[in-house]
Amino acid sequence: MDYRLQVFAEVASQQTISGAAKMLGISQPAVTQHIHLLEEHFKVPLFTRSRHGVALTEEGLTLLAHARQVATLEEKIAEKLHQPHHPFHGRLRLGTSNTITQYYLPKILARFKKNHPAVTIEVLGGNSTSTIGSLLDQRIDIGLIEGPCRRRDLRVHPFFEDEIVPIASPKNPLSKKKSITPHELSRALFIFREQGSGTRQHVEEHLQRAKISIKQLQIIQELPSTEAIKRVIALDMGLGFVSRLSITNEIANGTLSTLNIPRLKIRRHFSTILALGPDPMGLRQIFLKHLS
Repeated sequence: MDYRLQVFAEVASQQTISGAAKMLGISQPAVTQHIHLLEEHFKVPLFTRSRHGVALTEEGLTLLAHARQVATLEEKIAEKLHQPHHPFHGRLRLGTSNTITQYYLPKILARFKKNHPAVTIEVLGGNSTSTIGSLLDQRIDIGLIEGPCRRRDLRVHPFFEDEIVPIASPKNPLSKKKSITPHELSRALFIFREQGSGTRQHVEEHLQRAKISIKQLQIIQELPSTEAIKRVIALDMGLGFVSRLSITNEIANGTLSTLNIPRLKIRRHFSTILALGPDPMGLRQIFLKHLS
């Protein structure tokens, strides 16, 4: 089902924007924006608003009945497509940003290939910005990104919540401290991902929200991969920010430490991006179900 319809149905169920946002794992402004886009598209109000929440209009009730029919139809189609006598063949082109490629995608590919061995999956790596460009240029069928995407000409659907954590070598004096102040950060050296990286975009946004100026940080090196950053930081060349998914082994063997910066908690969603248009069917639909 179109993600905007999913958001609409959740708001109708919860009867509050905040309740729907919590259930969907997205922000309240994002929920409001999806509803606004639907109302713009159909040119009718779908909800009445009050201080107690929201209620469906007559038009909203009609759309909710339609959304439920669509969901039921999709379930029936997926059930038929999963039957053994309907094996999938063909090629699926994925564009994925680096963190997803290295630390999340392998288990998804293994499960998908086990169920659909006749499908060829081509993976085009890059950062979030380049993946968005590849989708717009029709060089991929589905994009998987870790950075924010606010384009209204693409369909964006979160599928996994990740955390970005500050790291250091255990030899670094800051790794011994229970917490780190903004002043201490301003005196430290940093290794950052390149411009266009989803990880970097989230870090910069959260630094700004925490009133920590990116201009005050001493960024001595930019690198195009998480693995390179981890290795440099393990040699005690500075501090960095990486996905928690990427440091499971390093934390276990003691080659990296996470830092506690009380004012800086960075959570983000990995998201699928698709071109606008009809809901995905066939290979795209089946692959997207493997992500959830």
